[in-house]
Amino acid sequence: MQFRTNSNIKRSIIWLFWLNLQGRLQTALQKQTVTLSIWTWVFCFICIMQRGYGCLSGYMHSYEAISIMFLASAVILIGGFFLFRKVLNRIGEKWHDHWQYYKSTGVAELRKAVSVALCVISVTLSMLSVSLIPLDINMLSWWLILSAGLNFLYHGSCKGSYH
Repeated sequence: MQFRTNSNIKRSIIWLFWLNLQGRLQTALQKQTVTLSIWTWVFCFICIMQRGYGCLSGYMHSYEAISIMFLASAVILIGGFFLFRKVLNRIGEKWHDHWQYYKSTGVAELRKAVSVALCVISVTLSMLSVSLIPLDINMLSWWLILSAGLNFLYHGSCKGSYH
């Protein structure tokens, strides 16, 4: 009995460490993705403004060109803000509806959906495994190994089956 309890404690500690590490990595990746996308849009916006200023400065005084570019920038930023806000509201409504469905049908439906999603994700992972891992295992075998392994890990972490 003592050995089993220690084993469960060790598994729990390892699982908590894994979740903590996974959460930190996911947070870091999200921050880097957001930073990269913001800088990409800023760079594109600056390039467009420089090109517009170059075109306008040939026809009018530089102060007028800067004023027009400033006004155009303000209109683009305000329009982008409202568009972004509308998109976020729409995504929020979709997710709310999605979670209301799972609240009404229960956790079992959610677990079934996650199992199917893990099997679909395993197809991509198996294609990557065939091309990157130098073992003589075909894609179907990789898919079976990965989908069974991921589902086993997922349902093992849920501490229960579909009830």
